[in-house]
Amino acid sequence: MYRIQEPKKIAKVFAEELQHLLGNNLKSVFLYGSIASGEFFPNKSNLNFLVVLEKLDPLTLTKLSERSCRWAKKFKVAPLFLKKQEIFEALDAFPIEFLEMKDKHILIYGENIFRKIKIARKDLRLQCENSLRGKMILLRQGYLHNRGNVKNLLAQSSGAIAILLRSILFLKKEKVPLKREEVIKQTCEEFDLNPQPFYKALELRKIPFIFKTKELHFVFQNYLEELEKLIKKINELKTR
Repeated sequence: MYRIQEPKKIAKVFAEELQHLLGNNLKSVFLYGSIASGEFFPNKSNLNFLVVLEKLDPLTLTKLSERSCRWAKKFKVAPLFLKKQEIFEALDAFPIEFLEMKDKHILIYGENIFRKIKIARKDLRLQCENSLRGKMILLRQGYLHNRGNVKNLLAQSSGAIAILLRSILFLKKEKVPLKREEVIKQTCEEFDLNPQPFYKALELRKIPFIFKTKELHFVFQNYLEELEKLIKKINELKTR
């Protein structure tokens, strides 16, 4: 079993096993996410692999299923397998996810398909609004179901919200930063929002007991208020 502190070694060995198993059907292997943005923390962050195949038929699935449990145990990974064609066909359905992969990836093997990928801003705006509204509903419902225990709600939502903020910033700028703190800063400047609730939610991911209960409720209230403002601005935003 490999240690999570050895991401490059894990990636190399994993890619070699995939080549041996899949042959010419294997088109690309990528690491993506925090490992590519400089925000990777050994033994805390996940190693995210994207494996691109020419075909993903039942025979290929059977081959992969026979190895998946061993890979999970050996490498501590659960890779995402996609067909090359379906990635290009799904850009309008999952623009946020593919924008993140496009901007935060390391090519381990094969063709770099992300050089050919273009994200349409109109598709991105729609998914951003949809996702923001969904997060807002989940936060409200979570507050009701957890009797006002907001610490986990803030900490657990902060990563997804940071990704959304980055995609939203892309609606206004050609180049957007990779680091979450800078994403929050620039997005809040662009949309005239208070960045403090977003910073504090991120801090909770790193230091769970940094705020007292009374302060947490104040942060949560501000968090919802700023998200609501942002939803309104995204709803009114015109894109092409």
